[in-house]
Amino acid sequence: MIRGDLPPDRGGDITVEGYSVRKNRPQARSYLGTCPQYDAIDALNVREHLAFYARIRGVQDVKHNVDAVLNAVGLNDFANRMAIKLSGGNKRKLSLGIALMGNPSAILLDEPSSGMDARAKRIMWKTLKDISPNRSVVLTTHSMEESENLSRRVGIISKKMLALGSTTYLRKQFGNNYHIHIVLESAPNTSDEEMERVKGWLLGMFEGAELEDKSLHGQIKFKVPANAATENRNDVGITRKLADDDTISSASTNSDHKMVATTAIQRTSVNSLFEKFETHKKDLGIMYYNISQTSLEEVFLNIVGKSEAIEEGYEREHQDGVANDGSGKKRWWKRS
Repeated sequence: MIRGDLPPDRGGDITVEGYSVRKNRPQARSYLGTCPQYDAIDALNVREHLAFYARIRGVQDVKHNVDAVLNAVGLNDFANRMAIKLSGGNKRKLSLGIALMGNPSAILLDEPSSGMDARAKRIMWKTLKDISPNRSVVLTTHSMEESENLSRRVGIISKKMLALGSTTYLRKQFGNNYHIHIVLESAPNTSDEEMERVKGWLLGMFEGAELEDKSLHGQIKFKVPANAATENRNDVGITRKLADDDTISSASTNSDHKMVATTAIQRTSVNSLFEKFETHKKDLGIMYYNISQTSLEEVFLNIVGKSEAIEEGYEREHQDGVANDGSGKKRWWKRS
């Protein structure tokens, strides 16, 4: 719809730099750069491709812009190679370079890093971070790592938009946990009695803690709700003190104070976890421990899993011939 290939429904509209996609499509498209999922390459070498699209864009200094894009996407060494002879990853780089040509103010990227190795991906990520200020970039990807590194706002889609917000917001709403991995000094020869003692301490110390089934041979994995890290024992007092001390200038608004207090609470959550483990590390016989937030991949699986469960329940209900008439009562119906 942003490109103008599909019309917005329900009378909606999209504007790019003030130009309507519906009424002024050519002008709107002149500010767009697009990297499609397929590689739009022809019987030209890399430099010729970029020069061709630069001229279409109306770029004045073609050579300078082509050199700048080659350097940005890391294709200097392949500038004179035929595009059809490039590897899959380098073809994606060329498609990204074409999207960047003409310095568009809005860029649409459809899985630009597919087929790239780890090093090439990070070069591309750096390029996107460098060019993203003062422009809009819409990126579709299956890589949660890529979303986490590049996106300020993330939308999770499965047939429809299921969730939208910053990574911090999505974690808080759909997986607000700390994941902890402990390795005991006696591992891998830890006795069952010692394992049970440590597990008992963990469950008693952290409200809502959930142990994983794979906690064996001196290694224990569990997760703790983020709010439980501050609400246990004396941590509430620590949090309040930090929130009160972490003040800002008197010119700040109430919402600013609320934001600072929330930040202080989140910071204290992590601090309290480390404090507890450092205090009891020797008594419990802990050699190593690792604390991490819920990954964006876990958030994605939680959101999509709930959506699929709801859809399956709805389909099963109707396949069985049961429907809800809105009154809270179920009625039977016969398929014609």
